[in-house]
Order: sequence, then structure tokens, then C-alpha cells
Amino acid sequence: MARYQIRAPENVVIEDIIRSMAEKSWEILTAWKVFAVETDAENFQLFRKALYGHIVPFVRSYKLCGLSNICLDESGDTPWSEPQHALHASPQDLVYHLFPGKDLEDFLEQISKAACDAIASIVKPDWKHQVFSLLRTTFRTILGEYLYSNPLCGKTELCVFSSSSPQKVIGKKRN
Repeated sequence: MARYQIRAPENVVIEDIIRSMAEKSWEILTAWKVFAVETDAENFQLFRKALYGHIVPFVRSYKLCGLSNICLDESGDTPWSEPQHALHASPQDLVYHLFPGKDLEDFLEQISKAACDAIASIVKPDWKHQVFSLLRTTFRTILGEYLYSNPLCGKTELCVFSSSSPQKVIGKKRN
């Protein structure tokens, strides 16, 4: 199973990344006037929670992740990142692991579908396909900013030791 790193600056946690995905998506959907009804905070919260609930199960965190140079040395770009993206990785980053299942595109399809399903009742019927496409593009763009590949990730002695002490993904802070 493929493994990717989600590397976030030390003051940004996974909850912030998901909230950013939800907020930006909602802003785009509103600007495109895809909603059949006037939306409110409750609609947005259901959308955000659905997104959160479909991303977090694919994310893991371990106590020692990101604390060794080896966690950074082999970091590389992903199909979703801009060229030279790997140069933005920092030793101070919080590191999460994304296990997307079959592949990144399948993962993107799953979270986009879950987000669409969460708002299907308030989207104009003729906009459902476009909403899926808008969400997919937005999610890919935002996640691409944080996503890195690292062929050594999970394969070193430190990784084996670290995987025996998983951390909660939610509320992770630098030790």
C-alpha cells in the first residue's frame, strides 16, 4: 500500500488543512451559485464533518515521525504537487502519513464523492456533476500543497520503532 507524507508547518495541524479544504470549497461553490437553497452554518458544518470523517481514517501519526533527518532527506514531489515542491519541506514540519488505499486518484474520488453526497440535497440538480469536479480540483490543489512522497518513509529502523507508538491524529502538536 502506498504511503505519503502530509507535511504541515509546525503551527498547522491536520484539522486546519481539512478546514481549509472545506472553507475554500464552500467559497467556490457559493461563488458558482450551485446551491438550490440559501445555505447556512449548519449546511457548512455537515459538509465539513463529512469531509473530515472521510479523510481522517486514511491518516496516521506516530510519535517519532519527522524528528529525524531521514524523514526529510528523501522527500519528493507527488503527482499533485508543483515542480520543486519538495524544496518546501522543513525539519520543523509536523508529519502525518496518508495511506490513500489503492492510489491517490482513488482517494481523491472517495473524498470528493463523500463531500458531494453531504450536500446533494441542497445542490441544484443540474449542477451535481460540476460540483463533483469543482470539489475534486479544489481538494487536489489544497492537499497537493502538503503532500510529499518519501520512498524511505516507514522502512527504516526508526520507523519500525515509531510505528509501535501511534499518536492520535487529531490534536497532534510538536513534542
